[in-house]
Amino acid sequence: MKKGMLVSIVVCAILSGGCEGQQPDNRESNKQVVQQFITISNAAEWDQLSEVVAADFKRHSSATSGPPVRSLDEFIALQKSFLSTFPDQQVRLDSIIAEGNLVAIRATYLGTQTGPMGEFPATGKSVDGPFIAFFRIESGKIAELWVEWDNVSLLNQLGLLPPKSPAHQAKAEEVIIPRDTYHLRAKFYKAHSQEPAPLAIILRGIPGSDGDVLGLGQKLSSDGIHALVPNYSGTHGSGGEWTMANDKEDVQASFDFVRSPKFASAHSVDTSRIILGGYSHGGGVALLFSADNPNVDSVFSIGGNDFGEWARKTATDDAFAQLIESFFISYADAGLVRPAEGADQELLAHVERYDVKSRGPRLAGKRLLLVGGLDDQTVPIEDHLLPLYRALLEHGAEHVRVMAFQDDHGFGHSESPIANELINWIRSDE
Repeated sequence: MKKGMLVSIVVCAILSGGCEGQQPDNRESNKQVVQQFITISNAAEWDQLSEVVAADFKRHSSATSGPPVRSLDEFIALQKSFLSTFPDQQVRLDSIIAEGNLVAIRATYLGTQTGPMGEFPATGKSVDGPFIAFFRIESGKIAELWVEWDNVSLLNQLGLLPPKSPAHQAKAEEVIIPRDTYHLRAKFYKAHSQEPAPLAIILRGIPGSDGDVLGLGQKLSSDGIHALVPNYSGTHGSGGEWTMANDKEDVQASFDFVRSPKFASAHSVDTSRIILGGYSHGGGVALLFSADNPNVDSVFSIGGNDFGEWARKTATDDAFAQLIESFFISYADAGLVRPAEGADQELLAHVERYDVKSRGPRLAGKRLLLVGGLDDQTVPIEDHLLPLYRALLEHGAEHVRVMAFQDDHGFGHSESPIANELINWIRSDE
């Protein structure tokens, strides 16, 4: 996509005369395709799905185990397996928006678990689970679907999660981080330690949730390592507006906060051992910030983005650019992110500023832990992790550790081993 294309789309929509050569506006018909898809699925009329779903349909989700769905037949088989567990399953459409050939929905899954679910027996209990989904429409049919929901919430509703023992429960403390003229909200997981302990600042994805990140706060604190999980500006109750530039300033404010004598003394923080890291968007932000700050010497990234790679793909791949734009729109409409004006164009306007791989010379002298998912289709390791790793080696990096798990971007099957590896990596510097 050319740099001005997103702006041109907006201008074309505003001008009463439109733009010469503009593509037909299929937004309403695309929404009708998705609405028909939901109606057919709710009625379990699987033979009618071919009317609205392409034969080579693809489905992506980190919330379900197994390989990605690669055809309509595979999708129908998956839906039938869901139906055997929740025979009365229904999807309630709560909101729907469309942009280009993409449709985004916020919906709720309703059903009663009267059949087994993997290793879990039938419970007879009902679930009410919100989820989000993005559909790509081609030639009047759904060609691709991205869908995500909170499995932990559903398992809790079904009573299938065993209570954690008190010894392993780390209650997060709500803290407020000063940031210019406003404040950031954050969660602090205090270590079980009588001595000054190291602290990890863990940056979440965007928009992420308001809770822990891959369970790392709980795990680290139970092992004697403090964890601070800040909310970016303009997200989850933090003041200000979200921009990439503000992300880096948020990290600086977090460092200033945990290093302050008042906080460090009250919580026994070893200020000489502050580790920075993050997941997804947060992993990329951690790498960028540490590259520009020589005082940060230990950094970890789990499924971290190279924003320069995303910017280049956005500039050349119209479908990808529309997908990213739809993410911005849906997050803002749902109140999850409060973006500043022009935030969606920030990467395109400043590619080099946010290119992680080009920071290889400045990252090469640091302790680095880079974690990727072999099945990650959101941040493929071939495009993000491996190019950075090679750049680091070219510049003489000696303290970089790379790990890959057979998992997708959600790392739902790898949370515990990732946490254990992270703890060992942090401890190895003691």
